[in-house]
Amino acid sequence: MARKLFKEINTTEPHPQKYSVLGSQMGINADFNSYIQGYINAAKIAYERYKMADTAEIDVLDTLVYPICFLYRQITELYIKHIYIKYSTEDENGKSDFVKRVSHKLKLAWEKTTPILEKLKERFPSFSVSIEECGELIKQIDEFDTTSMRMRYPITKDFRATNEKPMLLDIDNLNEGMNELFEKLQKICDFFSNVLADNTVDSAFEIKALEKAPSCSNIMIDMAKKIEEVQAQESVLPKKRDTDIPGLLNLADIEPQDGDTVERAIASIIREADVEEIKYIMMCFHTGCDLKNRGLKLSEKIDERKKDLICAFEATEAECNVLIKSNDKWEITEQLCSVRSEYALSVLNLILKEMHDTQIIQ
Repeated sequence: MARKLFKEINTTEPHPQKYSVLGSQMGINADFNSYIQGYINAAKIAYERYKMADTAEIDVLDTLVYPICFLYRQITELYIKHIYIKYSTEDENGKSDFVKRVSHKLKLAWEKTTPILEKLKERFPSFSVSIEECGELIKQIDEFDTTSMRMRYPITKDFRATNEKPMLLDIDNLNEGMNELFEKLQKICDFFSNVLADNTVDSAFEIKALEKAPSCSNIMIDMAKKIEEVQAQESVLPKKRDTDIPGLLNLADIEPQDGDTVERAIASIIREADVEEIKYIMMCFHTGCDLKNRGLKLSEKIDERKKDLICAFEATEAECNVLIKSNDKWEITEQLCSVRSEYALSVLNLILKEMHDTQIIQ
């Protein structure tokens, strides 16, 4: 019998120390970030191997060109679609139509995205990325490989050679130019981190955010303490992880146990919270992720920092509302329980510190 290639690890049993989590359950923006960073890492590894090759190593120089160029194009496509989905005011159906309509056409996708960025540029003077320059570079990539097939297959559907004429391609120049483009596109993705101080907080949202902060922060403090307790238990007990809790247990029935999993521990704490409190905690957690890993920056001045944080909450709440498909308490809780304990603890502590430093909580 052939080996099972895509084997899922059961973490309640002995397993390799290293494994990869496929699918974050942290929302569309987080997933785009993961895909983009993954392809960027792969492109860096491929390019580093290219750089190490001697001029006589044509088995490297003349073969890595295909995956390197493909990865650069794929990263560009992911960035454009990420930017459109993140900043478009269309509903889910409209964004879905965009993805279907543009397919793999980079030039068309950028043309659809440009008006959105132009409006942002008018609204926020601090938007400094050159949309025109990005468009010129994207046009070149699209002209080089219009269908996204040139670097993937040696033949077309008509059984013609994909690359009919040899081309002596300067990979070093390409790498430098693509990295410049990726830097610009990443700045667009992180746009709100640069313009938070210019944003206006919705007064109704601010009142709601401040009212719920004390009770919800207490729940998050309990969550952080419980994770620390479970981590201490794991140092002397075998690690466990109930990856299939949602199908087996009801949130109301969960009680913490000795040697318990982080999932159970978190769920046992927030089971008494109402749906709105759980959504608030999820909003805070996502904002903490933005602060920790996604380039979100807050003002150094304490008054502006508080305003920035509430603005970030407001922007994140909109994303969470798209992510949450129902008001089922367990469905929402599952997303909070799906991250690794070390990361969850660091994010909780970070966002609690920010809320305390900005006097959102005492």
